[in-house]
Amino acid sequence: MGAYKKLGVNILMFSISSFGTKVINFLLIPLYTSYLTTAQYGTADMLFTISTILFPIFSVEITEGVMRYVLDKTYESQNVLLIAIRTILIGSVVLCISLLIVRVLNIINIPNHYYVFLFLNFLFSCFYNLFINYFK
Repeated sequence: MGAYKKLGVNILMFSISSFGTKVINFLLIPLYTSYLTTAQYGTADMLFTISTILFPIFSVEITEGVMRYVLDKTYESQNVLLIAIRTILIGSVVLCISLLIVRVLNIINIPNHYYVFLFLNFLFSCFYNLFINYFK
């Protein structure tokens, strides 16, 4: 019976972490739409979408692998975390260089601060997902 209780607690933790962020995003939409114009909201949504596309490419989904290897007792969880952090930092450097190339070649004509936003959103999303999966 102990295994079922542990399974139930784990399912509850996964549900709360997944559902909580979705509820917060849903509740913030009226705030966004009241302070942003339609064009600004569209730009913000486009940047979030681009960041969502960049996330699995430049993070190589290491954040999802962390949970799998932390749960495996043959690996030390601290080593798994350090490898994931290094991988995210390498992916961040590659993304930064890629964004600089895109900016210099003027492939996408957006203001400079949007490139900074894309990079920071990627970096913070990576570390957020990494630590969420690590602590699960």
